[in-house]
Amino acid sequence: MKRLLVSFSGGETSGYMGWWIKENWSAVYDEIRFCFANTGEENEQTLEFVRRCDEHFGFSTVWIEGVQRHNQRVGPGFRIVDFASASRHGEPFEDAIRKYGIPNQKFKDCTRHLKQKPIEAWASSIGWAIGTYDLAIGIRADEFDRVSARAKERRLVYPLVRPNPMTKPKINQWWSLQPFRLELKGYQGNCKWCWKKSFRKHMTIIAETPEVYDFPRRMEQLYNHVGPEFRHDPATRREPIKDTYRRTFFRGSRTVDQLFEYAAELRAKGTPLATDEAQVFDPSLDEGGRCQEACEVFGDEEPTPKRRSDRLGSETRLWLVRGAGSNPYRAGTRIHRDMQLLLDRPGLTLDEYEAAGGTRQTVQWTLSNGHSSTSEPAAAE
Repeated sequence: MKRLLVSFSGGETSGYMGWWIKENWSAVYDEIRFCFANTGEENEQTLEFVRRCDEHFGFSTVWIEGVQRHNQRVGPGFRIVDFASASRHGEPFEDAIRKYGIPNQKFKDCTRHLKQKPIEAWASSIGWAIGTYDLAIGIRADEFDRVSARAKERRLVYPLVRPNPMTKPKINQWWSLQPFRLELKGYQGNCKWCWKKSFRKHMTIIAETPEVYDFPRRMEQLYNHVGPEFRHDPATRREPIKDTYRRTFFRGSRTVDQLFEYAAELRAKGTPLATDEAQVFDPSLDEGGRCQEACEVFGDEEPTPKRRSDRLGSETRLWLVRGAGSNPYRAGTRIHRDMQLLLDRPGLTLDEYEAAGGTRQTVQWTLSNGHSSTSEPAAAE
């Protein structure tokens, strides 16, 4: 039996993917199931959108929330909820933080513990063991850098990369013809205050709805000393933890209060707020940690680059820049050719990639901290 599990994140890209799958793959798979994992820190508009997609498209989505198993060396379980009973005050998120600690650029585990593992646990509960089904993930062709290097091994499918490559403008066009949309601005995203957001997005959200940061502030007050690094015997560590070390959410080891102070400094300098329109790209303000409109399972994997002989998409991550110039996120034409090359011939080295016609100008190494390299790209072909 051929089965497909659709990971519905609650974003418009994911919603379109669900519609496309029902329209085009219903005859390809014997069984298709939809699952949405709520973290408790989703915007209310996200929950409304998931509900409306169910009503309009007939997804029959199963709503779940992760349940952590404390004092046990096992992954999270799940509980079934619905629109009415879904947590809205961060309860599942706090449960994960209480066990694993505050997530941040170094400890990128919130999506895994709140979405990926609970979804796998639910699938197992209905007899779908890992490896017996395909998992559809809503990542677009213009987000190819977020495709897992182990997609084939884990049976991950990306319908909006291949066979139906889509970009954000195309998604927007499709939704503009529908009777409803996700009522969120691009910089808001599904997670109210996601630590992966760029500084400009944080600055804007702080100006508009500062109260959404009450939850991460409280988490930093209660759980800043939770994590495996605190459990290790300092005598066995090469670099013992400093007495002043505490876990924080935001880039640059900033606490919520320090993020608010930085946002105030930016506003005092006249820094423009984020908008849904194109604006001049500033790497210091607009580079985020892979925060899109929604967090997708397996979307946080960022292998560390080492040598030119490393396998692209395996030990090394390729960052396919959408365009060139001052705004590297503007969609270009080269990405489609390079994307197809890497999909058709996985495991290429950088030398093999270039020899096969891959465009070097579209390549930047993604460093282990999640920021793209600042080295000058090769001249255009």
